[in-house]
Amino acid sequence: MRIEPNRVKYLNNLGVALVLKSNYSEAIDHLQTALKINPSDADVHNNLGLAFKKQGEPDAAMQHFSQAVALDPQHVSALINRGVMLMDQGQLEAARKHFARALEIRPGYAEARLNLEEVQKRINEGATPMTN
Repeated sequence: MRIEPNRVKYLNNLGVALVLKSNYSEAIDHLQTALKINPSDADVHNNLGLAFKKQGEPDAAMQHFSQAVALDPQHVSALINRGVMLMDQGQLEAARKHFARALEIRPGYAEARLNLEEVQKRINEGATPMTN
């Protein structure tokens, strides 16, 4: 299949808009279509991970966050999203590494810093995973 960057971008943006409207199923459909066109788009994988997470499918979400990081190790949002999932699963040291890496890439990024502080606090307290 020929890669159509404008179509992928359109489908990705449409998917994000649908996630924001809590229409996760339709968002997932559009984002999966974008991946059929370009399976190596880290942004689409990250956004598909968010849609799956919001829909309550953490395994699928983690798969796409992991794929986004594998495709683009500098993808700050995917690092943070994967780190949050790891933190929620009680994999605190792995989560800490993701947040620290995000801060190395984008120093001063508040979301990464706050998550790093939270995971470090949990590590120091010997905390268990969050239950949402």
